[in-house]
Amino acid sequence: MRAGKKTVQTNSVFSSEKADTKELENLKTTKEAAAFLKLSETYLRQLTSEGKIPHFKFGRQNRYRTKDLCKLIQPGKTGV
Repeated sequence: MRAGKKTVQTNSVFSSEKADTKELENLKTTKEAAAFLKLSETYLRQLTSEGKIPHFKFGRQNRYRTKDLCKLIQPGKTGV
């Protein structure tokens, strides 16, 4: 392990067993993701359960990658 770089054990959320803390910092909770997308939390949960928004499970909670959310709001992209 490189000096100064922290790693965290995850449960198969990423391709490797260890993920950089920077990658984990780019994950948003449902509340944060809803605010980022300017949606209600209820609607975000509905879209998530329909498989329209990529997410990861941490126990019973959903987490969303910031880069995946950015792809959803790119100009020219319509629909969900």
